[in-house]
Amino acid sequence: MNWILTIVFAVHILAFLTVGIRKREWRYLVLSGTFVCLSLLYGFKSAGIAAGSSRFWTVALRTGAIVCSAGYLILTVRRRSQKHRANRDHKPCEPRGSLP
Repeated sequence: MNWILTIVFAVHILAFLTVGIRKREWRYLVLSGTFVCLSLLYGFKSAGIAAGSSRFWTVALRTGAIVCSAGYLILTVRRRSQKHRANRDHKPCEPRGSLP
């Protein structure tokens, strides 16, 4: 089961790196950090390496995943609020074909 999760997380790394590079947005690159941490965690667990069974490394990798996810959420909320402010400050256009 751990190998399946490792593969799924690795696919997510590639997907978000590709999207982040193509769109040139840091938030997707930060999100890929989440999947790097999770891939390492479950990869180590499935291989039986000490990092997967050690409490310290398990907590460190999970904390890294949480920090990267929080960074993504902060960047996404900040981006959306900037868009909202820009739309709010913009004067709405008159509908086409409207009568005076």
